Amino acid sequence: GSMMGGSSSSSSTLDGNGNRTINEGGVRIDGASEACCFDQSDVISLLIRGNACRTVSSTKMNTDSSRSHAIFIMKIEQKDDITGISKVSQLQLIDMAG
Repeated sequence: GSMMGGSSSSSSTLDGNGNRTINEGGVRIDGASEACCFDQSDVISLLIRGNACRTVSSTKMNTDSSRSHAIFIMKIEQKDDITGISKVSQLQLIDMAG
């Protein structure tokens, strides 16, 4: 399962080269990474790290094209300490190449 939530529709595997494949609700994401965050600074650090991994190269249409897509999936889990009931929400931020 996911390190960031309790969803049963998510799974993660690591290949022999250290590349992670995440299966998220039927969508396969090759080369993804997964981390557990505890506060806002953890989230910001991951966004900065992910952005630094993107490829930038010019195209005929755009001299500053990222030439890559970025997908940031945040799962937020809230647990009631009295009842033990958990709620999980998911936010998906997607930046298409261009």
